[in-house]
This record gives sequence, structure tokens and C-alpha cells, in this order.
Amino acid sequence: MHWWDRTMNDRSSIIFLRDRLSTLTGVTHSSAGESIRQAMAAGEIEAVADGVSVRADTADTATDLILEKHALKPDYWQHCRIDWDSRYPSFTFYIGRDQYFASDITVDAVAAATFLRLRDPLNQSQPSASAAVEKNRGGRPTKYDWDGAFIEMARIAVLGDDSSRAALTKAVEDWFMQTSGSSPASSLVREKVQRFHESIWPPRG
Repeated sequence: MHWWDRTMNDRSSIIFLRDRLSTLTGVTHSSAGESIRQAMAAGEIEAVADGVSVRADTADTATDLILEKHALKPDYWQHCRIDWDSRYPSFTFYIGRDQYFASDITVDAVAAATFLRLRDPLNQSQPSASAAVEKNRGGRPTKYDWDGAFIEMARIAVLGDDSSRAALTKAVEDWFMQTSGSSPASSLVREKVQRFHESIWPPRG
């Protein structure tokens, strides 16, 4: 099963995102969760709760409401309480005087893949080899939109198209040709594809 199939074709569980980030970066679930919360508050990732119980406080009384497929806006994540260390954390959001209780939260799979890639330690420090390959014949580095390329790979994976390394390598090279008129060296493309592939489908063993 592909990781985005844990919910639906274009969405992933926030719990899986927490676990994957924790494994990828070696931080605790709590630290991984805080990074996710900050990204949510900044609008980097869109989240939806399958069900939300709302305790709506008024001047006179409190009423309970149930909302289905409720979008969790960025401002929800500014004031919230989340037990990230729990296997299945509960989420409490404080909106004015109201409290929103949510579980079974899913996130946009493409945004989640981009979020993980940007925090992958392997992508944080790799200057020399890549820089040498990326230099064009005049000695000046050629700049390529790698963020766009990773998003294109995530899009292909989410759609369920061929996501083998060979297929993704060709797709990325074609994407660069279409968007910038040239493509990085094949060896560098293969290196980036391998990192993307292993961040989504870690090698077994």
C-alpha cells in the first residue's frame, strides 16, 4: 500500500506525517508535531478533520455541535492543545470562546510530501557534488527549480502513475525541458529522484 492510500488518493493521515517526520529527522513525536503545527499555522499544509465536536459557548449556555469534513484553517493552529506523544493524539482548538475537538485529521498529500522533502537532512547539506555537476560550461552554476521538480514527482505519485525511479527520472527530465528548456545532468536527476523515492518508500531491512 502506498502511503497516501492510508486515507484516500490525495490525502494522508496527520499521524503518519508525524511518524514519518520523526523517523526522517530523528526527533521526538512532540518535536515533529510542533513542526507540523507551525506549518499548519503558516498555511503550508491544508488539513481536514473527518469529524469535529464543537463546544460553542454563549453568554448563557454551552451547546455541542458536530461538524463533518471540517477544514481546519491556519488560525485554528495558533491556539490549540495537542498530545503529540500519544499514539493517536487528540486535538483541541480554541476559537474565541469555543472549543473544537477533532481527531482523524488528514492533510493534502502533495503538500505533505513537499513538507517532508524540505526537512529531509539529506537535502540540507550537499553542496560539493551537486554544485560541481550543476556548473555549466561557462563555470557559472545553472539554477533549476528543484522545488517544482519535487512537487511534480509528488503529483505523479499521488495520481497513482508509474513512480519507479526510472519513470520518475524521465518525468523530471521532461518536466525541466518543458519548463526551462534544459535539464540538469542525468546523474544529478537520478540522485534527487533516489532521495525523493527513499523518503516516501524507505528501503526495507
